[in-house]
Amino acid sequence: MRTLAVLLLAVVAFAGHPTIAQADVQSDINAACLTGGTVQMPPAVTVTTTLNLVCDPGTTPLTLKGAPTVITCQTGAAPCLKVGSNAADNGSRLNLKVRDVHLVGPGRAVVGSEGIRVLPTADDSAFDGLKIDGFEKGMRLIGGDILLIGVRVSNSDISSIWNPSVDTAVHLDGRVANIYFTSFALNGWRRVILSDGPGGTGASASFTHGRLNSTWNPGTAAVYVESSDGVAHELLLSDIEDWETACPYVEIGHGGRVAINGVAFWSDPQQSGIRPGIIVGNTPTAVSWLRMSNVNVTHCSGEGNLVTVNSPSTFTTITGSDLTGRVQFNAAGQASFTGNRFLGSSCLNGTLTGVRAAANVNCADR
Repeated sequence: MRTLAVLLLAVVAFAGHPTIAQADVQSDINAACLTGGTVQMPPAVTVTTTLNLVCDPGTTPLTLKGAPTVITCQTGAAPCLKVGSNAADNGSRLNLKVRDVHLVGPGRAVVGSEGIRVLPTADDSAFDGLKIDGFEKGMRLIGGDILLIGVRVSNSDISSIWNPSVDTAVHLDGRVANIYFTSFALNGWRRVILSDGPGGTGASASFTHGRLNSTWNPGTAAVYVESSDGVAHELLLSDIEDWETACPYVEIGHGGRVAINGVAFWSDPQQSGIRPGIIVGNTPTAVSWLRMSNVNVTHCSGEGNLVTVNSPSTFTTITGSDLTGRVQFNAAGQASFTGNRFLGSSCLNGTLTGVRAAANVNCADR
């Protein structure tokens, strides 16, 4: 329960939009950890150390709600906001929520800076109406010894399109599963999505209804998926209205599984040169999967391979899509192509012993 002085301070903040002390906000959060409810923030807050939406383990719902609120993060090489519990990995605080905040950080060149760090103990947390600018990583979701599960992010923008203010928009770091991004706009200087680290019992995340624009560093994959322990990192992307990133668009390493369904417009605005658009198996021994359907994708600006397959331990399937560019098999990976329209000068090339193709336009059956 706020004191009268704090309430009066909040009224002044709403009226004139000055900042209020970080200590007051943190004090309100600490109190609400015990009672639950909503901590209402003023329109502007400046923080010089990490703001912690961190409570004892439990299930009592707690929401940190902006006015909407601009949080100016003078936090250097540290997260601006942390969410989770203050216990070990097996002591989660469920039902933590953040709504209607705009985090503005020290800049993408500040190594270690993060807009929001979601701890392994933040199961079933939810984020809505976020804007994040000015960090090395916009959101970092961390899995611990067990899976971080059930995080939901909706109606959120990370970084501007034409001059991205974050280096990596979303980092799915290790054992995270059942992570749901909906109605999103992700932009990053190097990457929009990085999914790596151990998979544990199986890591997964889905991105539905949104756009990926833009990345500005040709040669660094905009979406990168790999598992350090060989247990799958599954990434599902669907109903992407607009995908405009530097090439490669996607790189899938060992243990990476990527399923893409429904991309309306997909191309390379950064003049990335002769590079593969999609890399399946980034080493000769990688076990990797790519499943695509109902996409409209064009090769990189230098007219390199649309898809390059580098390992025999891969499986690629593409159906019902418009494909401009060649699919190059540098190794005899297994693959299936059905009902696609190939719009380039060639469709399939290389070691094709494991490839099957049927009912494609401008590409012979195999």
